[in-house]
Amino acid sequence: MANNKVQLSDGTVLLDLTGDTVTPETLMAGVIAHNAAGERIVGICVAKEFNVDGSVVKLVDVPSRTMQQEGSTLKLSPAAINEHTLTI
Repeated sequence: MANNKVQLSDGTVLLDLTGDTVTPETLMAGVIAHNAAGERIVGICVAKEFNVDGSVVKLVDVPSRTMQQEGSTLKLSPAAINEHTLTI
């Protein structure tokens, strides 16, 4: 059974995924996360456009799991998914 909210008996919320909107289609390919229901999902998105300060940045999948376009880099570390770097 998946958990989407962890709350202590005093009411302190340690984790709350109930408002999350991440889906496999919006998560970069191979990245692991949990949806609003607390279920494990794996990203399937291999190309995406982002609007950064009014400029459109296209990220295109290349074999090294580094997604690049002219001065923009998103590095995904398969071993440590929390190590994301976006340089613009």
